Amino acid sequence: YRELLTSDDIDAVLVTTRHADHAEITLAALEAGKHVFVEKPMATTLSDSRKILEAAEKYKRIVRVGFNRRFSPMLQAMKKAIGPNGIRMVSVRVNIGDISDHWSNTEAEGGRLLGEGVHFFDFCNWFLDAEPISVQAVAGGVPSITNPNAMIMIRYPDGSAAQVIYTTLGHANSGKEYFEAFGNGRTVRSDDYRSFEAFGISASVSRRRRGDKGQRGILEEFGAALRNQPYGTPGADARAGLLSTWIA
Repeated sequence: YRELLTSDDIDAVLVTTRHADHAEITLAALEAGKHVFVEKPMATTLSDSRKILEAAEKYKRIVRVGFNRRFSPMLQAMKKAIGPNGIRMVSVRVNIGDISDHWSNTEAEGGRLLGEGVHFFDFCNWFLDAEPISVQAVAGGVPSITNPNAMIMIRYPDGSAAQVIYTTLGHANSGKEYFEAFGNGRTVRSDDYRSFEAFGISASVSRRRRGDKGQRGILEEFGAALRNQPYGTPGADARAGLLSTWIA
């Protein structure tokens, strides 16, 4: 990849390697003057996350982290229905099933909660349009890098709060991702991007947009950012990547 980074014909790169290599490649690309889309997590350490943020600012390059959940039509509809103001509470349950032999759940790769759970930390920050002021967590079982079973509570400056339950202990047939939010006399929920319900406000998502986790939208936004064109939902920048690694 270092040879590729010397090419003047390359304006931007996508870093989609295993987690432990993200920071090294991203930093090399930024230093070579390239814009970067890096899959989550942006980095497996806070030190590397800060280096990426500093490099993006120093070289004035765009960084986007692969947090596609914020581009899901169903989750966008949830956010719009709850509204941007007032005390809000959001709950996320992630039932990932057995991952005992998965490459991501190793110490070398930072463990599964850091490697994939960051999706949902970014979702909470985006949903509440704020940076967290405190984090508390309880592990299910013995705490370790390779034990991703955890309940995480996140608090925000205006008193809003988020909860993420991330677990390997359930049955896969119950679905992976369940989202529920409360605020302004309203409740909205999404079950694995298949169903959407709203109470206290009229809101819906068309059937053709169900199942969409935002993978297309996240790349469209990256392309728009490179061209300095507006896009409805902002992508996760280096600051967002640092915050999610910090929470993990």
